[in-house]
Amino acid sequence: MTAGPTPRGGAGSRRLLVLLLAAFGLTGAGAAALLVTRSRAQPAELAADAPISGSSLYQLEAEWTTADAKPLRLRDLRGRPRVVSMIFTRCPSACPTLVKEMQALERKLPEAVRERTGFVLISIDPDHDTPEVLRAYGQKMGLDKDRWTLLRGSAEDVRELAATLGFSYGKGEGADIAHSKLITVLNGRGEIVHQQLGVVNDPERLAAAVDAAERAPTGG
Repeated sequence: MTAGPTPRGGAGSRRLLVLLLAAFGLTGAGAAALLVTRSRAQPAELAADAPISGSSLYQLEAEWTTADAKPLRLRDLRGRPRVVSMIFTRCPSACPTLVKEMQALERKLPEAVRERTGFVLISIDPDHDTPEVLRAYGQKMGLDKDRWTLLRGSAEDVRELAATLGFSYGKGEGADIAHSKLITVLNGRGEIVHQQLGVVNDPERLAAAVDAAERAPTGG
């Protein structure tokens, strides 16, 4: 992917990013049915003031809240590979299973790669998933706070991020939310280098994508 000039301004950046990713088939429900791999992973080690490319997810200006009730923008995550998925804590089976699969992936990674890789879970149920609920969920699932980041945001910001990633979700019965099991691997610059549905469908390919994002040389 060739990055264009980095736009300035929140709304303009968001619109351009969505359009850029849409051009690669990464927006909308159809994208969630596709396995997308890109070979141009960027280096994990980045300066704090490194510019954000026109294809980076970290252009999104929304402010999120962590499980520790601290504000966070996605750009704060740059500097190392991230494995990202969207879940909700009241999910009866699909989300806990997905998180356990991600934990299995975490354990499978070589130690050096595992220590450099971050995992991010974003709630699609912000009305219920307060920081306190997310914190309790992380403890219940045994998530390592040094590597796992749990986030909530406004309903609008959740919809924007889901559309940008190509993650599908919608209201189900009662408190249930129907959703895809899309997993996204970001390089240190926040650029999408790999996507697939769930972990068990192809765990080796997912692990290889994380490893490649970690080891990629500077440039490209």
